[in-house]
Amino acid sequence: MTTLDHVRTAEELHKAYDAASYDVVAAGPEAAGRLIAEGKVGPVNTALLPDYHDIPKRLRTLPAYNRGGKVYGVPYLWEATQLVYDAEGERPRGADALFKSGAAAIEDDPLSIAVAALALRRTEPDLGVDDPFQLTPAQLDRALALLADRADKGRIYWTDPLDVVSGFADGSISFAQTSPYVVSLLRRAGRPVRAASPDPGPGRADAWMLAAEPQHPSCAYQWLRWTSAPRAQRDAAAWNGLAPANPGACTGRA
Repeated sequence: MTTLDHVRTAEELHKAYDAASYDVVAAGPEAAGRLIAEGKVGPVNTALLPDYHDIPKRLRTLPAYNRGGKVYGVPYLWEATQLVYDAEGERPRGADALFKSGAAAIEDDPLSIAVAALALRRTEPDLGVDDPFQLTPAQLDRALALLADRADKGRIYWTDPLDVVSGFADGSISFAQTSPYVVSLLRRAGRPVRAASPDPGPGRADAWMLAAEPQHPSCAYQWLRWTSAPRAQRDAAAWNGLAPANPGACTGRA
């Protein structure tokens, strides 16, 4: 019997993982580190995946999915953070625009700390932010304070994309930090919005990971072979608007 469960946050993923038995799990970087540290996932034998080395090295070597020279995740899809704004509004010039208004929606996700850090690099250069993923204690405190600012003035911290759609529909928000998938939802809902990518802007990649002790290892590797191949990634990218990790998925029709 095949069981497929869907979660929206890293915390939901860990709760589901503790409550059931899975052979493979699709995890973002914020969940991957904990899965590895707790021994819930194991190294992947990439020699069994014929399409693995077609995936660019910059994705294959992401720190979130590699430990001690071993590979723990097979990159699947990736996305860049986008700033969505009302089509009649002014185009934001950087991530700092997101924090200047209370009428904004920020994803309730660790990646938002990096977005805040990049905004601080633009507005508070004396803080010395260089790498938004390697912050000093002072920089981290300032980024968290920026995220919490204006929380009482209509700011939304979202986990469900429909909260963003509703916010633009009723006019309660004018800016949102989103993914290409949410932009697609907004446009399909008929909302007149535009999207801009902050320069620079953070991104994230999701990867398939192998359970430390899979009950069905052969089936698990068949799944990893299928999801790392161009056809599966092409179909997935066409469905949710994200970018495939395997460049071969960028040719042909979904």
